[in-house]
Amino acid sequence: MFFYHKYKHYFFLCLLATFWAIWTPSVEAKNPQPTIRDSAYAAQYLSQSISDPVLIEAGTTKNIEIKFKNVGTATWKKAGGRHISAYTEVPRYRKSAFAGAGWVSQEQTTLMEPSVIAPGEVGTLTIPFHAPTTPGEYQEEFYLAAEGYTWLKGGYFYLKIIVVAPSQKAAVEKQEQLPITQIEESQTELQKKALGAQRTVLNKRSFEVQGGEQIKLIMGLRNTGEESWQEYGIIANKPDDNLTFADTSWESSSLIFEKNTSLSPDETTKDTFFLRAPTKKGAYTLSLAAVVNGEVLDDQLAEVKVTVTQDAPSHYKEPTFSNKNTPIMKARRLDKEPLIRVGVWKNPEQIIFVPNNDAYKVYNGLVKMGVLPSGKSANMTYNAKTGRFTFSSSELTFETDTYIRLVPENNIHATFTLPNYERTVSWRGKLSFNTYRGIFEYRSTKDKQDQYFINELPIEDYVAGVAEASNSDPIEFLKAQSIVSRTYAYYIMAYSDKHADRFFNVVAHTGDQLYLGVENEKITGNYVIATQATRGEMVTYDNNVVITPYFGNSDGRTR
Repeated sequence: MFFYHKYKHYFFLCLLATFWAIWTPSVEAKNPQPTIRDSAYAAQYLSQSISDPVLIEAGTTKNIEIKFKNVGTATWKKAGGRHISAYTEVPRYRKSAFAGAGWVSQEQTTLMEPSVIAPGEVGTLTIPFHAPTTPGEYQEEFYLAAEGYTWLKGGYFYLKIIVVAPSQKAAVEKQEQLPITQIEESQTELQKKALGAQRTVLNKRSFEVQGGEQIKLIMGLRNTGEESWQEYGIIANKPDDNLTFADTSWESSSLIFEKNTSLSPDETTKDTFFLRAPTKKGAYTLSLAAVVNGEVLDDQLAEVKVTVTQDAPSHYKEPTFSNKNTPIMKARRLDKEPLIRVGVWKNPEQIIFVPNNDAYKVYNGLVKMGVLPSGKSANMTYNAKTGRFTFSSSELTFETDTYIRLVPENNIHATFTLPNYERTVSWRGKLSFNTYRGIFEYRSTKDKQDQYFINELPIEDYVAGVAEASNSDPIEFLKAQSIVSRTYAYYIMAYSDKHADRFFNVVAHTGDQLYLGVENEKITGNYVIATQATRGEMVTYDNNVVITPYFGNSDGRTR
């Protein structure tokens, strides 16, 4: 054993323009950080052949290749006294439930290939993961080691694995889990582009630091395009003409790094890099985008809030760079429409679901169980004693202790109706607002105390379903209202974790905004026109999206 926007702030629309920041740290596995005896042994994680979560049928084996670059000065070897492999972590030297043929032991994986990996070259760990017989979600954590000598700097990695029952083998179809702090990146229903990148990991979404202080970011990326990457990099914005986020490790004032690393479609990579807080006290937003094969991609990878509590010390000097041609980051806008998750119906004992104009794929958690045809009904219930959900239709019946998810087969804007859900508002008469667009999800909160019907849908469909204005209001008022509603929803979705334990972004009542769905679109045609005319537009201050709280009724005074 190893010992060792577009819109500026020019209107208020009866809103209280209070701008503050609500920040959301991502939850990631904690790096165990063992003692590094020799820093000449250093590794950089590059990719894994199957992206997380990895689905494995109980009792079967799946080989996963994990690539690392030798970024140290020592040569890695497969044979001899300092061969490179990985040991289990958290706790260290635990017996892995996935160990099997090919592993050195239950605590130690296979050895890294090829036989010799010189500095600058890439090595591969091909690990056979033999799934245990108990279905469930697992996280396997490891650390690279030079046998009998030292842990490798940067050698920590982990995999998220879902073990499914053998009876579900034919139905397994991977679908992206939707982390509550990363929901804006979810685009599983949209067409692939030739070049595409999606953020999979971000260690932190906000920082409070002194001016000039160094900040460490860990970000994972997935190649979501149809073409392989031959090279890639990350670029950043500038807070303004006189300030920068640049660290001395950057390639230029905007290019953080660039790598000649190949990445096939659906492969992932993870990088660690550093930035510096702007020198002047204030609140800033760092925007990050990918450069792939020499092209700056439209899709923004992340926004990170940086609050500088005091100016940089007088002795601090910002880094300077030679005049190097670097990519220019494109202005952020909502050209790629994010999905938002809305908590609509709390604690329904029974839900009847009828798809109106598209078939719906039926999922037990991440596992596809079948398809519900358009016009056919399904019945869902929750048993509080067993903590299990039941799905039943003429085509399919199953129980689950995870959640039930129904996704349109062809059109993300498709609609469905919940006939047994009577949802009325006093000023709309007897009309029941029980028809919605997009995705349906029925699940428990994190503490299992409540159950919710969650509606996940494109943000523009959500805005059209918000009922905070009258159809008879002036069109310019309706445009302003749609912008404020969109801005509020996007800000809460991107930067707040207030509903994180309930697995959605906003509630459907005035705790956030009153959202009534498709029936609201039908009776407020002028408002829908206004939302279309302002598509993607949000309120900004210093080019940063702000939160836009407002009130629907006033006696003329703001309290």
